[in-house]
Amino acid sequence: MKKATIKSKVYIGFTILIIVSIVLFGIVSWFAKDYMLEGAKKIRYNSSLAHRMEAVRSLSNEKANMIYKSTSDGTDVSKDIAAVDEQVGNACAVIDSELASFYVSGSDKASKEARDMIASLLQKEKDISEAYQNLITFVTGDEEKKFLDSITGAMDSWEILSGNFSGYDQQISKQLSGALKGLKDSVSKQAKSSEGIEGNARLLLDKTLELSIAMTELDKDIKAYTEAALKAVNGIQGSAYDFFANEKSIRGRLEDNSSALAEILDKEDFLSIQTEELCASLNSIVSEDAEQLLKQREAVAEARVLLSEMQTLAAKSAVSRDLSQLEILYNEKMPAFKSALEEIELPPEMDLTALDAADSEMDQAVISLKEISSGKMAEGLQQISAIREELKPQFEKLNQLLLTHFEENITSTQNIEAFVIPATAALAVVSILAGILIALVVSNSIVKPIREMTGALDQAEKGDFKSRIAIPKELEFSQMAQSVNNVLAAREEILDETVSVTKSISQLRSEMENSITKNKELLQDIALDMQDILKTSRPLELDIDETEILESVELDISATIETIDVTEKSRKTAMEAKDAIIAASDTVKSIAVQIEQLEGSSGKIEEITETITQIAKRTNLLALNAAIEAAKAGEQGRGFAVLADEIRKLADASGSAASDIKMQLNEIQERISHTVQNMEKGVIGVEQGAEGISHVHASVEDIARRVHQVAETLDDYAQKSNVQLIANQKLLETIGEMSRSSHELYQAGQSMDMKLKDNGLGEMNHIESTLNSAYKRLSDILTKYKGNS
Repeated sequence: MKKATIKSKVYIGFTILIIVSIVLFGIVSWFAKDYMLEGAKKIRYNSSLAHRMEAVRSLSNEKANMIYKSTSDGTDVSKDIAAVDEQVGNACAVIDSELASFYVSGSDKASKEARDMIASLLQKEKDISEAYQNLITFVTGDEEKKFLDSITGAMDSWEILSGNFSGYDQQISKQLSGALKGLKDSVSKQAKSSEGIEGNARLLLDKTLELSIAMTELDKDIKAYTEAALKAVNGIQGSAYDFFANEKSIRGRLEDNSSALAEILDKEDFLSIQTEELCASLNSIVSEDAEQLLKQREAVAEARVLLSEMQTLAAKSAVSRDLSQLEILYNEKMPAFKSALEEIELPPEMDLTALDAADSEMDQAVISLKEISSGKMAEGLQQISAIREELKPQFEKLNQLLLTHFEENITSTQNIEAFVIPATAALAVVSILAGILIALVVSNSIVKPIREMTGALDQAEKGDFKSRIAIPKELEFSQMAQSVNNVLAAREEILDETVSVTKSISQLRSEMENSITKNKELLQDIALDMQDILKTSRPLELDIDETEILESVELDISATIETIDVTEKSRKTAMEAKDAIIAASDTVKSIAVQIEQLEGSSGKIEEITETITQIAKRTNLLALNAAIEAAKAGEQGRGFAVLADEIRKLADASGSAASDIKMQLNEIQERISHTVQNMEKGVIGVEQGAEGISHVHASVEDIARRVHQVAETLDDYAQKSNVQLIANQKLLETIGEMSRSSHELYQAGQSMDMKLKDNGLGEMNHIESTLNSAYKRLSDILTKYKGNS
């Protein structure tokens, strides 16, 4: 049998609740339908009237707005108003038919009164439309158009007159120009005559000036002569003075002056004659024609000025609609213009019919402007406003009537409350009880598994990964519990594997510490022995004289024997050092292999952490699905949401712990890799040390062999006691070779000693330190994640 899920339980509970609600609502509706239908019928009746009347009021307001806008814009909206009247009539007809056909108990009186008021409203709307029709000529601007057309016609006629007067003025100007030209010619001739008279007068003046100067000089000379004569008469020399010579001179000069005076008089007579002739010619010039033409032109100019004033006043009155200006034009300026025309001698061919046309247009303009200014539009608008004011109380009364009857209907429908409210309350109580029952069932199905899982997670948080969650019956929680148990099992497996790896590392660490300690002691002994050997076998500079060889043979033999003993001892020590280094190399290689195995184990741990991460991700998805189902369940799924949140937190904590373990393992792997590299370097150093010891051992054996040869030679030399130069030379060569071998042995020993100090012991110490650090780090991680398990 398939297990029932929480989801199915929730669906079943809500299905039961819906069925119960439907049944209860059906019962309430069955008993309340009579009250509800009657109330709905009454409400429909009143709402229908109210809606229709509101539409009529809106149309009436719209028509009034159209009329007022028409008067301001000057447009004819008769068609639009007729369309609105038609809509109002149709709406009122529909209302009237509904009132006549739709019967509701107690509504006869209200229906008749409403129909009478609607008929009155229709009549007043017609009155408003008729009043607007009477204003159309003013609204559309027909009178304005007549007025403007009259002004325009008068202006055009006056423009024609202005053109005629302009042509006549040009004709007068031409005649006046001819007359002035004749006067100019006459004046030019007189000017030429005047120029001749002027020349003669200037010549006469010049002669008179010369005569005046001569008379002045003569007067001076006469005075001088008189004074001289008087002095001569009264003086002693009077008898010697020549009176006749001076008198003759003066008379000659007087005659010259008389001739000049006669010439001046002749010229004066000629000038007088020319002047009389000029005056006669000036008197002969006639200017009466020019004067007449000037007067005529002045009259024409005055008439044209009056015509311009008339045009200006007409334009102003057309713009300002000022009747006073138009009357000034009509009563003053136009008669003055006609009087000015009477003073002008107009040619017979001039057309004055335009003047009569202008008078006729001005008569019409005055009439139109008086009509416009009479205020008929204002009276019409006042009439429309008055009708609108009468409509307002009728609309208000009709609305009050509908509202009053509507309240009566509502009061009658309120009887439903006596039955509907208790039934609704009972329905609510039953729904609440059913909801509580469903909530309890769902809560018991959710809370118990959540508590079990929460307890298991608390134990896991404290470090107990051995506890497991009992699998609940619900499918959702069974999957969730199984996932949590899988996570706990994985964590426990990780801890067991980590404990095993830690034990292996601890055992390996102990073995490596012992081996490293022994190797360190052995290397230190080797280093000390090498230092002793070096001290003993330090090469000496040989400076042997052939004559002293024989004397020192005995001593050299004993020293050589001691050298043989020391060399033999060094050979044995080198052999032991070689064996110890080879053993240390094998130990280090074994440690390196174990560390590589440890690195492989850490890789396995990393795979386990990756598995934990994948489990955490799947757990997160499971928590997300649980949260979605809890959201669908609503209030009943609140506990389910808490469980989903706890699972999500557990998944996040597991993922975080796995990430932390992975990071620590990466660090351990890096340290192990570094340790392996250092181990490899140490192995290489140890192998190099072993190779150096082998060379030292070979050198020591060679030295021992040579020492034996020298000893045998010396012994043979001592037995034979034959001092021969050839043997001495051979001995010297052998000793030189020994010296060189000792020097090489010394250098090899120094190199071996340095390698032991630099590589051997240093690498051993570094390996030991690295291994201790790795072990401590792994132990800390194990302590952190193992807890109390």
